[in-house]
Amino acid sequence: MQRLLLEPAYFGTINTVYAEYFGDHKPARVFVCTAGWFGPFDLEIDCVALAN
Repeated sequence: MQRLLLEPAYFGTINTVYAEYFGDHKPARVFVCTAGWFGPFDLEIDCVALAN
């Protein structure tokens, strides 16, 4: 899971939500803060999921 954020202050909030959904099984993740943002949003999430 890759998370791109405009504001580094969101890091704690995003990790809290992440823990609610994944519990003890936490997939690998990347957290990137970017100074210049081209979209009308503060967060972008890119992930790949495998269904069994």
